[in-house]
Amino acid sequence: MKRIWVALALLLICGVISATEYITVDKSCDYYTQLIDKADKYISSREFKKASELIESTQYSWEKSKKTLNIFLIHKEADNITESLAKLRECAEEKNKDTFTSVSKKTKRQLLRLKQSELPDLENIL
Repeated sequence: MKRIWVALALLLICGVISATEYITVDKSCDYYTQLIDKADKYISSREFKKASELIESTQYSWEKSKKTLNIFLIHKEADNITESLAKLRECAEEKNKDTFTSVSKKTKRQLLRLKQSELPDLENIL
């Protein structure tokens, strides 16, 4: 009987850790997507300096949170997002609206893919 209780306790611990992981990744991805959307609005209204500053602070924030997220995530995906954020900042500094928009969309897709990779569905489990 003790084995069943131990197994249930371990199952509960795994469930809590999984839920915490999903919530953490979900909130982070939504937060960074919102920041990129805000930078898109700055670029659309030709406020390149504000967009550059926002992306710079987003990069800094991403680097800080990436340390925590790397516990849960595939490191390559997180590194790709880091590179995309650097490219966004470069495009904002060069005042290249078209490239900024395309890299922005790519970065948002990467964040969405990262978020979806944490969903508890059959494809991710297997």
